Amino acid sequence: MAKTNRKIKFNILAYNFPPVGRSGSLRNLFYSDYFSKKGWEVKVFCPKNPHSQYYTIDQSLNSKIPKKITVKRFELINTSCYLNYIPYRILHIMPDAHPSWQKQATKNACEIGDCDALLVSIPPASSLLGLEKIIQKNKPKIVIADFRDPWTSLLLREKGGNFVRKKMVKHWVKKEKEILAKVDFILVTSELQKKWLLKDFSNINKNKVFVVYNGVFNPKRKTKKRKDNKIKIIYTGGFAASQGLDFLFDLMPKLNNIEFHFAGAVHNAAMARIDKIKNAFFHGYLPREKLFKLKEKMDFGIAALTEEYKYAVPAKIFEYLECNLPVLGILPKDGAAAQIIKKDKIGKLINTNNQLEKNLTQFLNKINKKEIELYRKNVIKAKEKYSRENQAKIIQSLILKNIK
Repeated sequence: MAKTNRKIKFNILAYNFPPVGRSGSLRNLFYSDYFSKKGWEVKVFCPKNPHSQYYTIDQSLNSKIPKKITVKRFELINTSCYLNYIPYRILHIMPDAHPSWQKQATKNACEIGDCDALLVSIPPASSLLGLEKIIQKNKPKIVIADFRDPWTSLLLREKGGNFVRKKMVKHWVKKEKEILAKVDFILVTSELQKKWLLKDFSNINKNKVFVVYNGVFNPKRKTKKRKDNKIKIIYTGGFAASQGLDFLFDLMPKLNNIEFHFAGAVHNAAMARIDKIKNAFFHGYLPREKLFKLKEKMDFGIAALTEEYKYAVPAKIFEYLECNLPVLGILPKDGAAAQIIKKDKIGKLINTNNQLEKNLTQFLNKINKKEIELYRKNVIKAKEKYSRENQAKIIQSLILKNIK
């Protein structure tokens, strides 16, 4: 490992940063805190006015920003989601709904690139396109793409489409591959995503791709043991079609011995159904600490994805672990998240097949507190392994080994 006596300059380009309340935001927040505590000179470049139409805003997260770091915020021109619909959703002339973010990254490329190591948080896709200009104008010694979401492959999964859309998707795939080939290291969030990336991006050197999980913020967090016998299950975060959970609304009334709790952003149609179910409770969006206090009272935390997202490991899994909460995974059986649940025995996996509702009902009718406690013991063992500190050490090692 190379040694250096001077302070390392570490910059982060991140659309997702407090007060944005998303997993990517918390990931970048932890990096800034970890490396500033190591004595590095940390500077974060992020939006002054993140697009609230697409992102949940949690002002309480601002108090968690380390005082030792420098945060530079760019003013963005945020257009209506309706204006973006045709160029982004229909034609894909824009790779995402944040062209103003790309322009700011390009405009400030020299300042952003003025460092020893630059970490670029992706998504949104505009961050990657901004990185292209930074590399051209002022490439740092080390460039790391924190590539959490393969945006062009998600577009490619959409079948059909008009001529313009097909042409643009082909263009963005080529562009994404060209830019990633220029960075020094690529971080992904699962072994399955790494395998996919190396297969789909044949121009990428496998030795520069590393798995860095979202991880557990505070593995030392202590929780109080519950005394009541009621089994309680919680789902946290955005409740969208990609989770494939709408069948729960028919299932919950049949399992009236179990409480189902929801916290986060729930679409209106789901909200209307939750209101009519006696054993379902909606808590809205909660600041992080309040949410964790709620999770500590639960027996299982639901993590769910449909087949097309099987490479992903939802950040909520690691948040459940932090609260000593076993995971109830409604997931593709060969997906990245399912692999973790099975390997570390931190919960129950219910495969997303045509027997999903039947299998879930059978499991919930038979589960008891003794079995839950066995899962909980495995959770306590696993959460240190997946700590964010251990994940950040991977990045630290890459930089120190390659800096001169």
